[in-house]
Amino acid sequence: MKTGVAGLKWYVAKIVYQVLVGNGTHTAQFDEQYRLIRADEVSWAWEKAQVLGRLGESTFDNNAGEKVQWKYINVSDVCAISENRRRRANICAHRRALQCRRIYRTYARQGRPPLKT
Repeated sequence: MKTGVAGLKWYVAKIVYQVLVGNGTHTAQFDEQYRLIRADEVSWAWEKAQVLGRLGESTFDNNAGEKVQWKYINVSDVCAISENRRRRANICAHRRALQCRRIYRTYARQGRPPLKT
């Protein structure tokens, strides 16, 4: 694992927000942000990501005069960035075991998780 200043390592954190517009009767919208975080261990990276997530919440009026709220949901994942001997970085990798192949393949092809409506 790549370390930097004083033994700190790089992590990727996935921070999830829900975007609410007006009275919230619109199609559900979620924003997934991947943030680079430097920490000495995964638990500290997770804590830093949670702070960043809360700081990222905001409320403003859009061009139509509707209130828009970015509501922090959670840090859904934190992954250490590793580096192999040939200096090719692997940002993040996960192996998933799922009962329903079709749903995951649909998710992988669409590039987004299947959402219940």
